[in-house]
Amino acid sequence: MNLTNFNHITIGAPDLEGLARSLQQMGFTLSEWRPDGLPEILLGTPDDYVILQLYPFAPAGIHAVGVVPSRADLPPLDARTSLELYGYPLFSTRSPGTPPAEVFQHTNGAARLDHLASVAPDLEAKTQNWVEKLGITPLPDVHHPKMLIRPLPVGTRVLELLAPNGPESPIHSRPFGPTSFISVEVFDLDRVLNLLRKVDLTFEGPVEGFLPNTEIITVRGEHNYGLTVQFLHRIPVTPSI
Repeated sequence: MNLTNFNHITIGAPDLEGLARSLQQMGFTLSEWRPDGLPEILLGTPDDYVILQLYPFAPAGIHAVGVVPSRADLPPLDARTSLELYGYPLFSTRSPGTPPAEVFQHTNGAARLDHLASVAPDLEAKTQNWVEKLGITPLPDVHHPKMLIRPLPVGTRVLELLAPNGPESPIHSRPFGPTSFISVEVFDLDRVLNLLRKVDLTFEGPVEGFLPNTEIITVRGEHNYGLTVQFLHRIPVTPSI
């Protein structure tokens, strides 16, 4: 594997204050740990985390993802070229250090970033580039009635490539490239539900998730300044005897 993880997500927010306020209402802790002073959310632990960095520019949504190369001699990734090769705008970065533990304390119980997603109609070509150029081996496909999901594990996080699975698939009408979407794993979905019911936010769920053995609550981008936030809970599976 040529990548150890992705640790930085650039999110455009034309209404920076509005998105920051909405994310705080969802129970995320906003910090200004890094020196640029822009609001950010850190998900994970001090040893394994991702930064959601909000920038005051258009369009709203995810613009690029910073990934950490596994070796210093690997050529740097460029967001524009990566979009064509891999279906996602990637750029090379490095870990900015060890944040204080308090920035990971979220009232919604957010544990970590689970996955991102990107629309890739030419799925096989994009997958081949991930395998041959980045050394990433896909996880088994998820066959959903509306789409085919191909998970690509990058360290402890996953990037999903989405492709149509038939002529009626809504993916045909979706633009190529990253979706303005983050999936955040939580261990207590009732905690999220109770929190969202107390604030003025429109949400959907809980419902069964697209991924096996999951349930989700979703705040869609039209109600959250262009960024869809999914809260995902993995249901424990008892092995059959």
